[in-house]
Amino acid sequence: MLVGFEEFFYVKATDREVKCPSIFYHLAITKKIQQELAKPNILERFLENEDGIAKLQKCFAGFWSLDESDTVMDAIERPGLYVMKPK
Repeated sequence: MLVGFEEFFYVKATDREVKCPSIFYHLAITKKIQQELAKPNILERFLENEDGIAKLQKCFAGFWSLDESDTVMDAIERPGLYVMKPK
């Protein structure tokens, strides 16, 4: 069974219609959704396996808003610790 992008590319290769991934895949890659999922106790709403939740959380990068002046000052002082990505 193919899921996600594998399914998209298979269907696209075998069909003349233009297809695209579902809205759920588009939403999952947005920074805001990733930021919300990284908050404490959010993944527990969607997953039951505590070991799996812990493994996922280890993969998360930190998310900071540029609206927080302390974060901006820290990034100016220690730029090697931050990666800036566009929305």
